[in-house]
Amino acid sequence: MKYEELIERRQSIRSFYEKELSTEQIKEITEYCEKAKKLCPEISLAVEFCAEGAGARMEGVVGYRGNAFFAPMYLVLLSEEQEGYLENAGFLAEGISLKLTDMGLDSCWLTVDNSDAVKKALLLDSKLTVAAVLACGYGVEEKAAQRIDIVTPADVKFEKREGHIAPKISQGEMVYEGQWGVSPEWKEGQFDPYLDKALYAATLAPSFLNRQTYRYIIRDRELILCEKEEDMVSEEDRKLGLGATMYNFHVVYSHYNAAGYGWVLGEPEIAGDLQLAEGYQAVASHRLW
Repeated sequence: MKYEELIERRQSIRSFYEKELSTEQIKEITEYCEKAKKLCPEISLAVEFCAEGAGARMEGVVGYRGNAFFAPMYLVLLSEEQEGYLENAGFLAEGISLKLTDMGLDSCWLTVDNSDAVKKALLLDSKLTVAAVLACGYGVEEKAAQRIDIVTPADVKFEKREGHIAPKISQGEMVYEGQWGVSPEWKEGQFDPYLDKALYAATLAPSFLNRQTYRYIIRDRELILCEKEEDMVSEEDRKLGLGATMYNFHVVYSHYNAAGYGWVLGEPEIAGDLQLAEGYQAVASHRLW
């Protein structure tokens, strides 16, 4: 898959045609899920495919304000609850969403507030917790390319996208060098030549209400992921978003640097030297070379 292209092309679609996925398509997605790289492979995780009226059963159970968008198929990621399980689910879910894009399908992440309610609605008999849900199918093309920006529930704006699917926060504002607030110059030879591409991909990851509560700091041979709590975004949605942005970075960076290291969850030793802004904390690190 051409991940850089897919990451730019992917959109969150909120309206679907009543066209079911074929048996062959479901098999292809299943095989992808079985072989896909996980952020925390030691955590048990399963993917359930739910169709046949699932859209009606999911209304009021998942999604922002209960909007499930009546998709023909829902992919439900179930996980055992361990440290990092939400980041792990977000990591896999982002990979699945890009696989769907590559197959000519569309998808939308749906918020999950009550795991038991989802399992009851979909008749899922599992001891695992519902960590993430993707609505998917053949999306109805939007008449105007808009990006939703919800400042507060009473302050909702729709902004027209220009060119590619622009992140709510640009790469220049998302990435710092050495310590908080210092923007990289991106001079030739300053960094690993593929770091720019991978960080750009990371900024395009989906996040709840486009809030993008995370930032990156390049420090010597390490990339540090930092995030902060936000009133409008639950801990569950924040951590799923962290998994998604880590996946986008990983899948592009590892394409160019197959010998690179992976993400490590947890506060790195150098966190105290980063002079983070109030409310932010370092939550993961990636050795670059």
